[in-house]
Amino acid sequence: DYPTKLTIQADHTHIFDTVHVDTCDETCAVENIIGTVTFDSNGIDSGCNLEQCSSINREYVLIPKDIDYNQAPQSRYMSFDGINQVSIIHKTDFSGQLKNDFTIRMWMKHTDEENDGKEHIFCKTDEKLQNRHHTALFIQDGYLKLLIRKGPLSINDKNVYKSEWMWKLTQINDDQWHSYKLFINYPNQIDLYIDDKLFTITNDNFKVIEDFALPVINGTEDTIFTVGACWHARASQMAQHFHGELSGLSIEQKEELPDSISCIQDCQQYLDMPDIQGQSNMEFISNSNRSIWKIRSDSSELYEDLLKHIVYRNTFDPIGPSGQRTVSIQTTLKCLGENYTYNLPTFIRRLSIDEPIRPTNIELKGDTSFFVSEQIINQGINLFKNLSIYADAIKNDQVDISDCSINTSPDLTNNEQIIIPDDNFHINNLQKDLTQTGLILAGLGSIDSYQYVLQHIAYTSKSPVQYNDRTFSLVCVGSHDQTSTNEIRIRIHIEKQIVPSAPFAAALSNKLFVDNDQTRDNLFDLGESAPSAKNLSGWPIIIVICVSVGLASVLVLYLVIRIRSGNRQASPLTGTGDDAHSQMEWEDDIGLNIIVNPLDTTKQSVQSMDVHNIKQTIHKYEGASSDEDEYDDHSHNEYSSDEDNEDYDDVENNQIHQKKNDHQLEWDDEAMEYGPKKV
Repeated sequence: DYPTKLTIQADHTHIFDTVHVDTCDETCAVENIIGTVTFDSNGIDSGCNLEQCSSINREYVLIPKDIDYNQAPQSRYMSFDGINQVSIIHKTDFSGQLKNDFTIRMWMKHTDEENDGKEHIFCKTDEKLQNRHHTALFIQDGYLKLLIRKGPLSINDKNVYKSEWMWKLTQINDDQWHSYKLFINYPNQIDLYIDDKLFTITNDNFKVIEDFALPVINGTEDTIFTVGACWHARASQMAQHFHGELSGLSIEQKEELPDSISCIQDCQQYLDMPDIQGQSNMEFISNSNRSIWKIRSDSSELYEDLLKHIVYRNTFDPIGPSGQRTVSIQTTLKCLGENYTYNLPTFIRRLSIDEPIRPTNIELKGDTSFFVSEQIINQGINLFKNLSIYADAIKNDQVDISDCSINTSPDLTNNEQIIIPDDNFHINNLQKDLTQTGLILAGLGSIDSYQYVLQHIAYTSKSPVQYNDRTFSLVCVGSHDQTSTNEIRIRIHIEKQIVPSAPFAAALSNKLFVDNDQTRDNLFDLGESAPSAKNLSGWPIIIVICVSVGLASVLVLYLVIRIRSGNRQASPLTGTGDDAHSQMEWEDDIGLNIIVNPLDTTKQSVQSMDVHNIKQTIHKYEGASSDEDEYDDHSHNEYSSDEDNEDYDDVENNQIHQKKNDHQLEWDDEAMEYGPKKV
């Protein structure tokens, strides 16, 4: 198929389910078809947590070197006689596992002895049963050769891979110290430096040999790594010894730390083949993080079936990151009976993950209550003067509003209306629908345009309002996802103007006014009418004060008159101090005759009541209230003084008589005297 674009919407997507592989059977009977499927994230995060992964450059020193590595060895080197000298590297020092990228460094001194056999500098072979060489660096017939065998593989792989690189060098047999450095990027590139100079390769001095991958053989799981010779398990002896001198032999490669291996392998974007069964005529294998897959088959139909099983996995939640990745297929075809291979055109499929569409959040903010008078309502007020519309988009002009609705509660009367300037609608291309229940603004517009229109909407009433409270609610709707905004409720409290009635005495006398600072501060400010109300509230206080002063004056006047009348009775007309004493006794007798009740005394004879004295006393009080009877009062006082002495003697006689007649009843007629006492 021609390169196409595929939009990813799920975490499990077959990306080659429409691929078709066509070969010309008349000209080429397919013997082997190999494909390399590569996933490239194009710099997009694959979710491998690489910042938590770490690697180090590990150098394995097989033969020590001098302090100055750039100079030819002087003292530290190892000599090999080519017969029995060999060094076995323990697995604790070096396991023999080589990465795709590694570096070999050494100093070597070798003499040509016309030996056509292999002389191994180092060698990795099977520890048991087989003599297979996995990795080796050796000298043979004037060539420096590097062997890297692919595998072992568990399947029957009929492919050949680059396995041996050979450089024809004159330096290896001149019996001089030379520095050799090999920078390996298996299997793509290997560079050789001799004495820090890059060796220039030609068809005459450089060769590459391909070979089959090593198969898996039971019992050959373990290997042995040696320096100076090679271990042959079948013969159970060392063979192919090196004859010369070596110094500073080391292998350096970048290795991940133990906790980094799982980090690299566990990624959130990768290719997978989860639902396929292996067969003898097919092969599929991937690298550690499953970004590269190798597939092979012996027919185009089977190769096509393998491609259709490849799945792109994305375990991000939600799927992402947004952007494009590429998956490429490089296919090599070999026809039956031919030694050449043909490269088919590279197939590329682009995987696109679109930016998720998030609902735009639009928020309204503004005043929620007004306290206004009827006069202001008659003139009109802007309901949403301080309205602000916010959105979580980058730019406000990128977010459109489809409509806004204003609802009234209660409904508008015929004398109320909502006013909208018409010029705003011509500018912003909005439509309005005004009813007694509210207003609807419709039409696509930016946030700024809707905010401008809403800020100029006014409410007015041309007659006395019927309601003290009126509510307006505003809600808008976004145009992209039809998401409603929050609701703003504006409450208008209308203060009716009350004309104060004329004050009258009855109404004011029934009210209590308290001049309290705290209460006065909490009262609502009535504006210009406040001074008149204050003056009105002072009249009741003045009236109360005047009444109180009047009552106090009457009481004082009464007390003064009473005191003056008492002073007249005590005036010195008699000329003696005994008269004053008799006056006190007379007044005491008056109090006794008026207060004492005969029923309050028990077992005691009732004293005789002098009716004549009572009458004279009454005349005395009557005369005290008039200045014209002053002379009569004086004559009565002289008479009263004589009577007082006689009354005193009568009291003593009555007390003696009482002791003799205790047994008599209180109301016995014999104990009661009637009429005035005879003098």
